[in-house]
Amino acid sequence: MHMMNVEINFLVCIWKCSSVAVVFRLSEERMQVEEESYRQSVIVDLQEQIDSIAPNKYFTQVAAAGSKGLLKIFAIEENGFNFVADFRSVRSRRLNLMYSASHVSWSHIIDNMIATTSTNGAVVLWNVDKATMHHTYKAHTRSATKVCFHQTDHNTLISGAKDAAVIQYDFRMPEPVKKFMSGSCDPVRDMQFGIHPSHYDIFVATDDGGSVRFWDLRKNDRPLYQFVAHHGPSSIALNPSYDDQNLIATAGRDKFIRIWKWFDRSESQLNSSMYSVEATASVSRVYWRPMHKYQVASCSVVSDTNIHVWDIRRPFLPFASFDEHRDICSDLAWKEDDSEIFLSAGKDGLLVMHFVENAHHPMNHVSDVAVDISPAGIVAVAVSSQLNLKNESLVEREKARKGEAYAPRRRKYDPFQSSIPSFLICCKPTERNVEVSPQHFIILAKRYKLYGEDASSLCFHNSRIAEDIKKYDIAHTWRVVGLICGFTSFFEKPSRGETSPGHENVDTKDNSVTTVDAVARSRFPSSLSSSGVVRNVDGQDVTESIFSGVVPQMASTSSDLFFGDNELNRDGLNADFSEFMLPYDFKAPTNLKMEAFALRPYEEFEDGETSCSPSSEEHFDDRMPNHTSELKRCQIGNLRIRPELACSPSWDPLPLLCSVFDFYSDLGDVQTCVSVLLVLGEKSKEFIDLGTQKLWFLDYIGMLECYELWNTAAEVIKLCWIAAVSNLSNESTSVRLMCAKCKAVSVTSSPYCKKCLKKFNFNCSLCSLPVYGLWSWCRGCTHGGHPHHYAEWFASNKKCPTGCGHFCVQ
Repeated sequence: MHMMNVEINFLVCIWKCSSVAVVFRLSEERMQVEEESYRQSVIVDLQEQIDSIAPNKYFTQVAAAGSKGLLKIFAIEENGFNFVADFRSVRSRRLNLMYSASHVSWSHIIDNMIATTSTNGAVVLWNVDKATMHHTYKAHTRSATKVCFHQTDHNTLISGAKDAAVIQYDFRMPEPVKKFMSGSCDPVRDMQFGIHPSHYDIFVATDDGGSVRFWDLRKNDRPLYQFVAHHGPSSIALNPSYDDQNLIATAGRDKFIRIWKWFDRSESQLNSSMYSVEATASVSRVYWRPMHKYQVASCSVVSDTNIHVWDIRRPFLPFASFDEHRDICSDLAWKEDDSEIFLSAGKDGLLVMHFVENAHHPMNHVSDVAVDISPAGIVAVAVSSQLNLKNESLVEREKARKGEAYAPRRRKYDPFQSSIPSFLICCKPTERNVEVSPQHFIILAKRYKLYGEDASSLCFHNSRIAEDIKKYDIAHTWRVVGLICGFTSFFEKPSRGETSPGHENVDTKDNSVTTVDAVARSRFPSSLSSSGVVRNVDGQDVTESIFSGVVPQMASTSSDLFFGDNELNRDGLNADFSEFMLPYDFKAPTNLKMEAFALRPYEEFEDGETSCSPSSEEHFDDRMPNHTSELKRCQIGNLRIRPELACSPSWDPLPLLCSVFDFYSDLGDVQTCVSVLLVLGEKSKEFIDLGTQKLWFLDYIGMLECYELWNTAAEVIKLCWIAAVSNLSNESTSVRLMCAKCKAVSVTSSPYCKKCLKKFNFNCSLCSLPVYGLWSWCRGCTHGGHPHHYAEWFASNKKCPTGCGHFCVQ
């Protein structure tokens, strides 16, 4: 912020707007720019948990209280807080419950009196000047939670407690004078007296059930008004503005802050709020900002340590945020005649004096352009209608900071003044990298098989599904993945008591082993090809038995894979084996290299040395032991195999799979990516980053929900091995019911409406009888009934049995 001392002497610039020229003359000789220093936040650490604070009427002193024995007075000064008194001067090992204050309140009339609550249900009055206990009221049967002084009557005090009662005290009487009971068993959470002349004898209270009740001190048999504002414990704040004295703000554990009109309430507004703000976490306290009728401040009860100031006209982002606290903020208080200063206290023991000018403004970091793509490939672009005005205001602010001249604008940019409309542009690209229609997406999502068989079988089944809708590129990908799964055991799930496919348990008498193990230590056992057939030393043909265990039957009729120089056969395995080329020259001298580079035998690895590249080599070594005895007994034509020269081929399938995922990910086809991941199983996380997998899963689940494929989405969530995705099945597991008569939302498990006492309709749509226990319903038309009745109906029908016309089964 800058202050400029300017003399107008000569012409500097001309700014034109709407054909009007504005001339500025600035001083060449003298321009002084001095920066105004911001007031820094004042922080004092009490080293004890603070549960509540209360400043006096003149904002010169503040009382800090905590349920663990904290009760201190501090003086509020320009440069910080000065300690005044400690009511618990003698610290003993045993805590007096009178000092366990969870809430404190300072009298508006008697400046040396404060009141506190205690965990034993007592309400204690304290003398600030003497730092001693003045009087004690023991009226509650459970812990007292809130205490509040009357605005004009210095003898009146009320308190609320967990026994669901509000009690009125008169300092001239030794005992409580009135008790307010609503019939609810929910503990009282918050209270406040009316702050305007016409409301002095009215107070409002909220409880842990989310109900808001207005009481008159002269009538304690029933509340004046009551309604349910939130689901769970809630807080209340009356508007200090005289022009808007009928507005109240409520906040609850359901993460909502709502604004209600309470004094002149019509029947049409009985269950609807005027404004609603959804916070980022559960809200414990809400307060109106003085002299700003559209702004409220809130603090969270869990997870969020920041204090947020919200503008109810733009409820999606905080107007300002403060992050001085390290733990949950428990209470805050505004200065009544100054909207730029407020105090806060937290569980971290910090007492902070905030200045609004030091706040963080999230709106400054928000993009004014948004882009999204529909499942059909349509691109939508939203642009703020005040983008140019915002950019110009930023330029003006930067010029003001540097001390440069700028033309004052007639129209100020205020993003919170009203809702800012946006321009929406929809376009369809002329060329696409991939074309998957919504119909094809739905067919593949419904007919893909993702579990229940081995990976190779699932791949070939899904390949046929893709071919049926003429998606030959996806079908070819499934065949490639299926063949890879058939060649390797890397993606197979081990099971006890079962042998892996392609391996047989035979009698090992005469030191004989299976012919399949003749190709040992091989990731992909390529052809032991020759100009003839493979025979053992006894002259028996073992060619078919060797390759039958290495290559799956599905590969005999397919030529989709090309393995380079070590390919089994381009034309299939049924062709003449004489066409095969030897990968190794067994007659070659040992001093000549058989490959362009020498293969490194496994025995050469030093202790502790491992390969860093994604490879499945170690899985094949464990599965295929080295059977040199069988190799010694095999010969190809006139050639005898030398086992010391037999080694594993060097081709690794994992880089190929990585390239497949990268290809479809670049195309935006998350359906193929997620489906292949689920078929391959959890071991795919060894070569695909879990963060990338999480994004694919969440995107695919979102697309399934857009098409209302709830069963498929639930199946994907259940099969996913990522905790952040699999835990989605544990969210949103509760259903709230709305009364058809009064439109009130049920917050309990009672079958009756809490407001009009009408019983909810839990009758089956098929048999018209009440449903007890499990209830099934359609998320599209919301009709339901007994699960077994609906199962019988949908076995032969697709439409809803009520006749509403909705296709419940697609």
